[in-house]
Amino acid sequence: MLDDQQGIREYRTIWISDTHLGTPGAQAGALLHFLKYTRSETLYLVGDIVDGWQLKKRFYWPQEHNDVIQKLLRKARGSENGYHIADNPHKDNLGVTRAVSAARNSWAGLVF
Repeated sequence: MLDDQQGIREYRTIWISDTHLGTPGAQAGALLHFLKYTRSETLYLVGDIVDGWQLKKRFYWPQEHNDVIQKLLRKARGSENGYHIADNPHKDNLGVTRAVSAARNSWAGLVF
């Protein structure tokens, strides 16, 4: 469904995977555009949102990657159903899995 006033498309569920933020190949601008013009009841972020392995080899984190994370957090705060994050259990992602476990209750609206 399209909200004509704002040009925002509404969906019941959106799945986002393998964005590989932290790498030069991540298409953060396209993802920001998508997030700006979509709304959903539930958003699933699954696997390799941040590419910890590549960040270990070479740190690359431009402002646009921060902008994606900030946009996701803003969307989560306004969500009734919450946003779901599933990490790859076979990777540590620079301790992201442990950090997320420790911070579960501090990210409003996010469900892990």
